[in-house]
Amino acid sequence: MKILKNKKSILGLISIFLFALIFFLSYKPIPLGKALKQETFSRLKDIREERKKRILDYFSLAQEKAKSIKNDIIMKNFFESQYNNKVAQKERDLIEIDRNFVKNYNLFYDILFIDQEGFVFHTIKRESDYHKNIFELTNTKWANALLKKEELFFTDYEYYDPSEEPAAFFIVPVKKDGQFIGWFVLQAAINQINKIAQNYEDLGRTGEVYLVNSNEEMLTDSRFFEESTILKMKIETTAVKDAFNFGSGEKIITDYRGINVFSSYEKFEIYGAVWAIVAEIDEDEILSDFYLKHKSYFIAKISEYMSKKDYRTDKNINLTAKLKKVDLNEYIKAKPGDVLYTLGVSTCTSIVVSFPEKFGYLAHITPVDSIYVSNFLSNLFLGDKKTNMFSRLLTRIKYHNIHPYEQKDLKFYIIATHNESFEKAVDKIISYGSEISSIHFLYKPNYESVNIFYDISENYIMVKWNTDIQNSKTEDASLSLNLALVIKEIIGYENDNAI
Repeated sequence: MKILKNKKSILGLISIFLFALIFFLSYKPIPLGKALKQETFSRLKDIREERKKRILDYFSLAQEKAKSIKNDIIMKNFFESQYNNKVAQKERDLIEIDRNFVKNYNLFYDILFIDQEGFVFHTIKRESDYHKNIFELTNTKWANALLKKEELFFTDYEYYDPSEEPAAFFIVPVKKDGQFIGWFVLQAAINQINKIAQNYEDLGRTGEVYLVNSNEEMLTDSRFFEESTILKMKIETTAVKDAFNFGSGEKIITDYRGINVFSSYEKFEIYGAVWAIVAEIDEDEILSDFYLKHKSYFIAKISEYMSKKDYRTDKNINLTAKLKKVDLNEYIKAKPGDVLYTLGVSTCTSIVVSFPEKFGYLAHITPVDSIYVSNFLSNLFLGDKKTNMFSRLLTRIKYHNIHPYEQKDLKFYIIATHNESFEKAVDKIISYGSEISSIHFLYKPNYESVNIFYDISENYIMVKWNTDIQNSKTEDASLSLNLALVIKEIIGYENDNAI
């Protein structure tokens, strides 16, 4: 009996071992690039579905409230007594109506009481539509549709002149003793769904969710424009077209700003109105965050990759320009017509900050700067000798040289014969609001020193690498790959929309 049990145990262990071996041999890890895309699209889909649910919940509640008005004794009695304008409105009745509106219909912006001829005999807000004939006042879709529908219906958002903003409407026909006598028109302001879409809490620095109607017009405000974009901006991107044509999907696309984004989109209906909901985030932000998350892996990989790249050039610097020398532990701003230069960068780091056609800086940063020093002992040892020159430069640029929307146009070139300052320099650049795609790293560990010449008018950064045996090599930094492209190369990230 014991022998039989032992045999069963051994057979069980062999089975487990064989299963584990087969799994190990057949297992193929997902490439980092593909994993990054899957993770990002999954996140955007979750956000998109959560926002859509909240919007649907809002309209479901709004519809229930609109339906209930037919059985609201206070509203119905007031309508029946006032619709033909035969009974003067009493102050206490108006107060009761207002209180009832606040208590039961505060999802809506206004309620219009309209008789069968189109006369607006009462409204809560008393805007310019009050005591006007709705058919003469405006050419809105809902006004034109009033005579065609006998049951409750919904009309999509459109600009409504009396309120001076977009609005949607729930139309509720009113009958007395079986005879049609007019309509309750409940006005839904755009701010309710705009507020839901504009919750950026889980969307990082560049993510947004927005709605688009069947005319491809934005129904919510863009995160990136100060002025309202509601019903003012057409969105004719691949995401919007695919949503209306195919229902839903995920792609990396060029968005309405001309920026590459991860986009997750879906078509859905609200009581006959067809909308698309789109959740997007800039590809640059995703790559920046991915770098920060896996920094220890990427620093070594990027250093190895960049040490082998060659951007050799025979182009010469403009020696007729005004030359300005940048000394140790110094940065200088260049204007058109200037050429900045610094010599003998070895244990130091040179950084060029370029805003093409406007201005640029060249910095020569020593090893006592905060882009080198990070641990407690080094800070303690250096004391007041430690500098924060690069941080000061970034602060100066951010608050004195550019507007917030221009941050994306800055370019940074980190140039060194070592990678000791690379990590902290990149961290600072990203923390000040730029993305990994704005950063370039030129790195040649086999050379003793480097000279840099920066001609702002030509947007030309000449990098001359030197050795101790009179050997040199000249490169054009403007030809170098930005770090977003380098990371894509390293992780096998093909920009082909494959998920």
